[in-house]
Amino acid sequence: MSRSSEWIADAPEKIGRIRDEAAQLCTNCGMCCTGAIFSHGRISPVEFRDLDDDRPLYSLDDNKQAPLKINFPCACNVDSTCTVYLRRRSVCSDYRCELLKSLITGSISLSDATKVTDDAKAGAGWLKEAATTGRYFRPSYESLIKVLRDFIPQAKARARQAPLFEHEQPFLEQAFHYLRITNTRIEEDDDYLGALDAIEATSEETRAWFAQANRLYVRAKGSKRVLEIIDFPELPALLNELTSGWNFEKCPAPKGAPAMRIWKRDGLFNWDTPYPGPFADPREPLSDIAALASDLHYHLLDVYEADNPDQFSVHGMAAVIGEQTVLALGTHETGKSTLALELMGKGYRVISDDRVAIATATGKLHAVGTAFMARLPLPRGKSFAASRRLFKAHSKIGTSEWAFLNIGPDLFAGRGEIFDPSAIVVLERKKLKSGASLKPASRADILKVIANRKIGDNLTTLQSFDALVAFLEGRKLRKLVYNDPQDAINLLEKL
Repeated sequence: MSRSSEWIADAPEKIGRIRDEAAQLCTNCGMCCTGAIFSHGRISPVEFRDLDDDRPLYSLDDNKQAPLKINFPCACNVDSTCTVYLRRRSVCSDYRCELLKSLITGSISLSDATKVTDDAKAGAGWLKEAATTGRYFRPSYESLIKVLRDFIPQAKARARQAPLFEHEQPFLEQAFHYLRITNTRIEEDDDYLGALDAIEATSEETRAWFAQANRLYVRAKGSKRVLEIIDFPELPALLNELTSGWNFEKCPAPKGAPAMRIWKRDGLFNWDTPYPGPFADPREPLSDIAALASDLHYHLLDVYEADNPDQFSVHGMAAVIGEQTVLALGTHETGKSTLALELMGKGYRVISDDRVAIATATGKLHAVGTAFMARLPLPRGKSFAASRRLFKAHSKIGTSEWAFLNIGPDLFAGRGEIFDPSAIVVLERKKLKSGASLKPASRADILKVIANRKIGDNLTTLQSFDALVAFLEGRKLRKLVYNDPQDAINLLEKL
């Protein structure tokens, strides 16, 4: 019998064995279905119509304008095993990962392929836990692959400035191992090798400096987040000048990584966080202490939110005007800080000029107490006389471009103070021939501004929406259109 005849004679048995092994490998793996690699799979209109009996099992995309999709993780996948394997959709049955192709062609055995999938699932579980619990990353990413892909350039940028934290090195190694075994494309001459080099990226001189530099640990009173300060002994006093109610004090070194690390070397300032996530700073070290203070202003807010998971943050200005607490929301350059300065200049108490925390359960505003920041030079004209007087009296540090004001508790609310807002105002600043207008606003107007400018990751989008709808109930909703801040304040005083 010829070889071709032998192959034809054995074909049914071989095809059956390959089919059985492929099914065993896929059902044992299940990573396509768990959401670790893909967020969804497309289905045809015919398959969609045939889903009637299985519809409770499948999670479908609700967007009627989008292509028909099954969302992952798939409800049919139980304990990493497909429960409808024999009647699965074509998007599942037609897909061939590189490992499955290797099994079909005979270049890898079923036992070796199973070891690869077991290894991949172990890595996926460890990494996904890290991603969703926020131990290393903010939990707002849509998929684990995006987390890992974003990790690479951030790790490289971080490592150019300072050694990685100890826990980052094994995480980086395991992240790349996981990316490789799941066949995610990696540019070996850039991302992969470059980020692996990040583990040893800093010079011996830099490592030696970090090893012998003097360390100081502080935390805000009542906070669990420790800040590590390296060769910068004057920083705690500066932080207390730039914040209200934080009351930084010395504490023991943390058992794990600190919430933030700040250092000064050769007259240059820098900082980073224990996770090279979306907020890690890729720039060169800062040469200006005011610029450093500007960065710390925003990142201390991340520390605040981590300490208060029952609150979420919105981008806005809040102040106590007469008998009312007003929350003013707006996009960039709508005058939130300008109005806050003018209000304080007139003796009103400001809660925040940039970010306000809202308690999910009560809808009350919580002051975050971070540094009040003013851009310079301030506009000229009689409308800004109050701001100029305030600046002259309270300017603490700054340059020709930036300045920080050291405001007392009589004008600026301290961290943890609670206020019940009676009015929520959307700001719109534009050139007007005269005056300003304050008109009723809809809930949709308010929600649109908040959704576009929501800051922080303590709540998912759906949870935020539900909390915000409840927050708007029973409160005055207004839209303020103005140019001159004094005209705006006159209307806010009459709310």
